[in-house]
Amino acid sequence: MDLYFLLYQVLVVAIDFSGLGIGILVLKKDIKNPTNRLFFLMTLFALGWITFAYLSDLPFLFQNALLFNRIIYFFLSLFFITVYFFSFYFPRKEKISPFFRIINKFYLIFGIFISILALFTSLIIR
Repeated sequence: MDLYFLLYQVLVVAIDFSGLGIGILVLKKDIKNPTNRLFFLMTLFALGWITFAYLSDLPFLFQNALLFNRIIYFFLSLFFITVYFFSFYFPRKEKISPFFRIINKFYLIFGIFISILALFTSLIIR
């Protein structure tokens, strides 16, 4: 069983470092480009999701499992927000109609609201 946890620990650390490295490389390419910034944020939120999903399964951190699962949903909802906005900018920036601007604002506010609810209240995860 110790080999199992060691293997997953090494994999999570390798995924975190490689994902962070790729995100930083993309961000350094052009920091003002919104596509690069959204990719970097998307990478950070995905890494947070992966890391806390790993931590929530560890038996010796059982007392923190509820907090870790709340953090997972926090990162997950922020990840989906960035994926949604990334789809407008990649592979090229699309012209956004006024209707979609309203939808985008609603989606952003709703996603942040769900993230805050997941992390700070027991309404999402009990």
